[in-house]
Amino acid sequence: MAAAHKALVVMQQGIVIQLALVALVVVVLALLLAPDARRALRELAQRAAEGRFHRVRLAAQAADLERYAEEVAVAAERAAVTADRRHREWAVAYQTREAAWNAYESADAAARRASLASAYPTPAISDEPADTDANRRYLHRAATEAYQRGELTAAQLRDVLAHRGDWDPDRHPFEQEAMLRRAGQQRMLRAYRTASEMERAARHAADTAAAARRSLEDEAFEASLRARQARTRLEAQTPRRLRALVANR
Repeated sequence: MAAAHKALVVMQQGIVIQLALVALVVVVLALLLAPDARRALRELAQRAAEGRFHRVRLAAQAADLERYAEEVAVAAERAAVTADRRHREWAVAYQTREAAWNAYESADAAARRASLASAYPTPAISDEPADTDANRRYLHRAATEAYQRGELTAAQLRDVLAHRGDWDPDRHPFEQEAMLRRAGQQRMLRAYRTASEMERAARHAADTAAAARRSLEDEAFEASLRARQARTRLEAQTPRRLRALVANR
């Protein structure tokens, strides 16, 4: 029994010594590998921090691009409204110009006919009061009709009715008609030129607005594309668990 007990004690002591040696080896290895482990941990932490910073920067860029894309989209919508309005204004100006040209052509044709009629010899003007009154009434009536057609201004009508300038009521009605028609022709020509200038200005404004619309629509498309690409890069750099956490918020 004593021998067996002694053998057991010796075995236990051997096991303790072996365990102590193993622990010593582990401690020595830990001391030897500690700098590399700490360096590896530092590098891992640094990479994680860099990854977080990169994701934050990508998120900020994506947010900026999305905000810019929204602003450009709003500007493009406003430009489209402006372009449509300018086009309608040009269409009205174009129709006004065409109407002014037609009015001028009518006034010009009437002036030519009146000039041809006045070119023929006219009877001698009578000094009878009745004839003079008839000529005066004709002049006033013809001038009023010309004013109603838009061929005379209000100032010109007043001059005719007051017999100022060359508006002599003693002229033959053919001469009076020719003078009124020439005045109408000149007024319609001025109106056409004014309408043409307005049409050119309206067309230029419409072209400018259309160009601005196309430019902003192109920029809005490109800005939206850049924003989607930035969001895609951000999602690719974001871990799945973090994406799931953000999506569930």
